[in-house]
Amino acid sequence: MSDGISMTGTILQVMETWPLQLTLSVQSEVHHLALADSAEVTQGDQSVGPERLGPGLIVEVCCIETSNDSATVTEVKVLGVDPEAGKQDAAARNAPTDTPQGTGEPITSESRPMAPPKTPGSDQD
Repeated sequence: MSDGISMTGTILQVMETWPLQLTLSVQSEVHHLALADSAEVTQGDQSVGPERLGPGLIVEVCCIETSNDSATVTEVKVLGVDPEAGKQDAAARNAPTDTPQGTGEPITSESRPMAPPKTPGSDQD
């Protein structure tokens, strides 16, 4: 990994914003990080795309500080899968990773209620 802040942790969440954002658990701390446009993602000795990142992966990230309270990820090295991740609630792991109206919060069924299904001819009363 190159110069910068380096940490190893488990991805808790990937938010499909631009830039891509990760929530990373490192020991007892949670970090919210954004990937640089040019971030290099590797698994083993192969370069892979950021779409391979997901909850439950153990990763080593290298960041550069971009302001007093934030950092941008320049490199991600996928190390493996957290065995504890398989024990998490499947619904939480598979929740949509986009955010409602730019709030930075993941969309859940509570934040985006399902509309009732439309039936043919239902709009003709």
